[in-house]
Amino acid sequence: MQACCQEQYSNGSEQAITDGSGCNDWQCYNPNTGNVDGGINVSECCQVTYSNGAAYSGCSGGEYGWTCYAP
Repeated sequence: MQACCQEQYSNGSEQAITDGSGCNDWQCYNPNTGNVDGGINVSECCQVTYSNGAAYSGCSGGEYGWTCYAP
């Protein structure tokens, strides 16, 4: 998730944090400003990771239950 935050917000200092235990409770925190910049588009992160525009994500079982699928 850390790499997803850094890619999506173009900031190598960006940190992935959770504000709960659900799949969608991940947020990106900028320690330089002290602000939460926003959520994480996990499907977009999968597409970048696998260089595959058709890749997508799914989650079950809480914040650590994310999986990328690259058809």
